[in-house]
Amino acid sequence: MNHGNTISIQGLDARDQMVFSSLISLLSFKTSDEWEITTDEHQAKVKIIDCDSPAGLKNAIRREKMGERVIFYGNCTEAKAHEKYLGKPLRAADILSCLNTFDFQEISHKETRDVLQSTAQPTNAVRLIRWPDRTICTSLHGSSRLCAVLLKKPVSLQMAAEMTGLTLGEVEVFVNRCRDAKCIRDIVIKTESRIEKQAGEKHVNLFGKLRMKFGARG
Repeated sequence: MNHGNTISIQGLDARDQMVFSSLISLLSFKTSDEWEITTDEHQAKVKIIDCDSPAGLKNAIRREKMGERVIFYGNCTEAKAHEKYLGKPLRAADILSCLNTFDFQEISHKETRDVLQSTAQPTNAVRLIRWPDRTICTSLHGSSRLCAVLLKKPVSLQMAAEMTGLTLGEVEVFVNRCRDAKCIRDIVIKTESRIEKQAGEKHVNLFGKLRMKFGARG
């Protein structure tokens, strides 16, 4: 599990769980933060709870009162009264709108401070917070590979170049265009290890296989 924002699913039937999980995977690059599903509700930063049953509604209200971040899911009147609400059936646009109301900038800054305190050799890195528009992507052959790396985790420009097979100059130009479009975040991290590099390469290889399967270009 990485340090992205995590969601636990509670009370949803099997079909809704599958739909929600699939939409999260597809929409994560369109939200202001990276999201993933976790089965550990104690570690989840956000909980989506089906409130169409008395027990589910009671659970959601109790957790919200405890200060937890809760998304009320359902069509009952009580659920619709809450700001963080998703109706049935699930729709991609509704999920996107709901997730983008959460602000985790403070948490991200805290993680950066923790890293700085734990290493004597900080490294400047970047990470995409959303997919760049078509104009930026078409300006560089191999932009899809680069975006896949930059969306996964913060990496240095040199590491991004090595992982994608692009030149450092190409990466710098692309990152500057993303910075101007406000779709990339500058972060200070510890020096990346060989293990982190290998994990990134596996991600790029997987992304490449998916692109080949679906006939993507980039």
